[in-house]
Amino acid sequence: GELQTLLFGRVWVDPNDPARIVAGLWNGLWVSSDGGGTWMLGAGGVDGVAVLGLRGDPSDSGTVWAATSGDGVWVSLDRGASWEARSNGLADPFVHDVAVDPTNPLRLVAAVVYGTVAAYYSTDRGLNWQPANLPPSVGWATSAAFSAEHAGRVLLGISTGVLVSSDGGQFFASTALNGQE
Repeated sequence: GELQTLLFGRVWVDPNDPARIVAGLWNGLWVSSDGGGTWMLGAGGVDGVAVLGLRGDPSDSGTVWAATSGDGVWVSLDRGASWEARSNGLADPFVHDVAVDPTNPLRLVAAVVYGTVAAYYSTDRGLNWQPANLPPSVGWATSAAFSAEHAGRVLLGISTGVLVSSDGGQFFASTALNGQE
């Protein structure tokens, strides 16, 4: 198929096979097994929905996470060949990003836009999600990232700045990001 570049989302390249590429676009997931020469839409059933985020699992090179606009979180355990919905407990399906803890792959954080809660966390590899505790009037979140140096530390990009969690995403607080620990 022909890859459409309109509203390109994210790209994941298999660290063990650089010819294997997964691209998240406005109309779903596209997969290439020849370094981008040809593409197939609808990898594993994720089509017709915007894919806003793709993340590889730092502890398992075959696992890829997808954040979608309207269909929650999806995971592939086979390098993007098939996908499984992992949205149990996500009251807001408009997920902009998903982050995997590099020190504990069971722990994830989802950044949510257009929802009542800006972030959710999971302690069981995305099987179940809980709303994070956030300061009042946070708005929405666009990105999440775990620290590779500080176990359990998560940064959450929100509409008005950045929040930080030191417990894997259960509780977030405002931060000035001024170099203080």
